[in-house]
Amino acid sequence: MRYYPVFLDLAGELAVVIGFNHLADEKAALLAEAGARVRRFAAHEYEDGVLAGARIVIDAGGDAEVNARAWAEAEAAGILINVLDRTHQCRFIAPAVVRRDPLLVAISYRGAEPFLGLHSAQAPGDLARQRVGAIHGSGRPHPPRPAPARRAAR
Repeated sequence: MRYYPVFLDLAGELAVVIGFNHLADEKAALLAEAGARVRRFAAHEYEDGVLAGARIVIDAGGDAEVNARAWAEAEAAGILINVLDRTHQCRFIAPAVVRRDPLLVAISYRGAEPFLGLHSAQAPGDLARQRVGAIHGSGRPHPPRPAPARRAAR
């Protein structure tokens, strides 16, 4: 297993999205839905230092020079980055997602294109939907969410 499966708590965290196209729009919307403060730049607007303070970066700009510069800046600062369509410049992958409220299932084929996971997503979604009723209706309260920890200065 190359990738560690995880869901990130990005509430109140700065997320940078590079690019203004339909993929960048989708990524920005999902980050905002997760509670992140989203800052967007077009690829031609990128300049060194724009990633400062970011917790996560998605580069959907499609400019190879900007991809390399953003990757180098994020790597130097320890910021998670995903450069779309450049797996060698990704510290995380974004899986295919199946939503069956209140269930959210993330599916990955070891970093392959996320849409490949959608073909087989129906079966796990059906199975999970059958099982979630017992869990969701159990009457057990969700544990309280801890207060966000302050990040150390870099």
